[in-house]
Amino acid sequence: MLHQFKPTHTIHTIVIGAGPTGLAASYLLKEQNIPHILLEQTQLVASSWHRLWNNYKLAMPAKKVEMPGVNLGDYIRQDQHPSRDEMIAFFEWYAAYHALPICFKSSVLSIRKSFGNKFIVDTNSATYFCDKVICCIGPRQNPKYPIDEAKIAKVTQTQLMHSSDYQSCANFDPAKKVLVVGSGASALSIAYDVLNQGYMVELACAFSQEHILAANQHLYESSDETIVPTLGFLEEAGILNRGRLIDIVDNTLIFEKESEIAKMVCKDYGVIICATGYQPSFQLLNHLFRYVDLSLTPKSDCIGEIPGLYIAGIPKENEQTVIISHGTEQAKKIVADIMKCQATQTVANHRKFVAKY
Repeated sequence: MLHQFKPTHTIHTIVIGAGPTGLAASYLLKEQNIPHILLEQTQLVASSWHRLWNNYKLAMPAKKVEMPGVNLGDYIRQDQHPSRDEMIAFFEWYAAYHALPICFKSSVLSIRKSFGNKFIVDTNSATYFCDKVICCIGPRQNPKYPIDEAKIAKVTQTQLMHSSDYQSCANFDPAKKVLVVGSGASALSIAYDVLNQGYMVELACAFSQEHILAANQHLYESSDETIVPTLGFLEEAGILNRGRLIDIVDNTLIFEKESEIAKMVCKDYGVIICATGYQPSFQLLNHLFRYVDLSLTPKSDCIGEIPGLYIAGIPKENEQTVIISHGTEQAKKIVADIMKCQATQTVANHRKFVAKY
């Protein structure tokens, strides 16, 4: 059996992930003439945006969407909330217009350090040696469910899906109710989307309106209730909130609301949508973090303890998602640090040269 050898390349910086933050980082690196490549495991720019539901609208108006070198408000009416497809088209235009060096279908398998203190980025098609790595894979990797997935797998009397698989109600049974589980902005927005398509919908929302408003203040302050609905708005529209979903036993849903326990059989619902977020996965960093607790999620600070490794696109501690402008801020901070390191290295090399001669 012949072994297939992957080509090797040496480049200054590798950016991983062609989402908004990765695109911003690539643009800024290109502006500074820093040789780099942007690795994307799919064939798509901003691939996670393609998994949003059909009627999704951005919580922010266009004028508040800033990427380096451009403001979305210059292309879409400033007070308009862009749709999913408009945002995808914008990101695709941004990548093409700025000729960003994206290598599609490049799945990163691991990142480790070489003896020469360079990073080794191993992909499905090539191996790269580089000085800096900017990891922008974001928080949306593994769907998270409200209860043990083994119990979810035993549900047989209804269709149970994660919000990442929800597009529309086109294939739902109109005679049956839809249950949306979750307390974030996505859960409330999906519930409203289902209602607007003429379906009966209920919520399993664990928190009060006050808690939800506080946790999503950055979204509600820039939107109205038809874009990012509040719990009170949905209840006024006739959506019943059954409280926290605490268990599923023998195809029976168990809810808790204000210390009261209620039960509903799964077959009362045609579809159950779990809009309960994602569990970030940074397995590709295992070789670097093998001496620390791998259960820890990299912080949103973006400049960590390993020199040359940057983690971007992670939500702030009090936020559930990454606002595009925050991702841009992280990209600017990272590229500024890279430039600072380069300047320091140039000075050090000059001193060595002077000392030698």
